[in-house]
Amino acid sequence: MSCVYLQISIAVLGACLLANVSECAGSDAQGVDVLSPREYQVFQRQSRYDGQVLVSGSVRPKCDKVEVRITGKSLKGELRGKWQRVPMAASTRAFNARIPVVPGGWYRVELRALDGSKVVAQAAVDRVGVGEVFVGAGQLLCGVLIGAIASSAGGGALGYREAFGTIAALVAVMVLASVGLANRRATAS
Repeated sequence: MSCVYLQISIAVLGACLLANVSECAGSDAQGVDVLSPREYQVFQRQSRYDGQVLVSGSVRPKCDKVEVRITGKSLKGELRGKWQRVPMAASTRAFNARIPVVPGGWYRVELRALDGSKVVAQAAVDRVGVGEVFVGAGQLLCGVLIGAIASSAGGGALGYREAFGTIAALVAVMVLASVGLANRRATAS
């Protein structure tokens, strides 16, 4: 029975991931297909004042260059918002670059494609950030683990008591291990 719950959990997780992937590829009505960044996307910073925004996608109309401008408030104040050239493959008009940015946001990322000096396509993505990115996968895995243990122990209140007892024991072991490591580090100093 627990195997069925685990399979259902994996199927639901897979469906959620596929739904999010289908929303990731965006298309702008003005000739630029933007793959990255997406609205409300946050990029992990490298240090307090160093970060990058991945800019990638493709341009539909004929052009000879792509430029990007990032505006908004960073940790050091307003960004200058200067247009920067982005490398582009001439045959496919695909572009992909990491643009250095001071952490902060929300930023506005503007892209434009030029044929000579004429703008032939453009796109903008609002609310892009650079900062700390945290992943909360542990909560989902713990939920799946509790469900699997509970169902294998007969379900109901008894099964969940068994599941939470197992999780409590695992947490206690991890806390004791971390205290032991902290003491070892303190005595080694």
